[in-house]
Amino acid sequence: MLGYFARVYVRCLFAIEILLLGSTVALHVYILLGGTGAPADLAQSLTNCAFTAAAAATALAKERNVWRNEWKSCPMWLRVAALAVTVYGFVVGFFQMAAFSETGHAEAALAWTAGALFLQCIPICIVYAVGRGCPLSESELVRRVRNSLIAAAIWPGVLTAESLGWIPHRGGVR
Repeated sequence: MLGYFARVYVRCLFAIEILLLGSTVALHVYILLGGTGAPADLAQSLTNCAFTAAAAATALAKERNVWRNEWKSCPMWLRVAALAVTVYGFVVGFFQMAAFSETGHAEAALAWTAGALFLQCIPICIVYAVGRGCPLSESELVRRVRNSLIAAAIWPGVLTAESLGWIPHRGGVR
């Protein structure tokens, strides 16, 4: 019975990752085309959601060696696409933070969405491999899902503690 729920969890996590990636790409394109306002204000929240899902997905990896285990069981087209989007997100996010750190809201939103793109693609490969590529025993799948649920709970807990002021900041500035 736990194995069934673990498989359902992996499928749901894959769907969440794909929806987050689609939302991030749409928001990133919107900001690149000059969009501002309410949609651009969602960039940081979307990145927090992407980080939570990425942490949950990464915790599914076997022995945390993604390149040896899960990466090889993904199809070549998925590996190429994931690597291309990851590199794009890193380069754009790094450039935006380095070059435009003191400028307006649109540049910050672009950096947030690029960071989310950077975070999302490799975890999608991990979830794909666990769900479809790697044959796992039921006990191994349940153990990985347990680790994933723990990882998924940590980041929202940190965000909540930070928003409540429980995490001290250097110099007393929040």
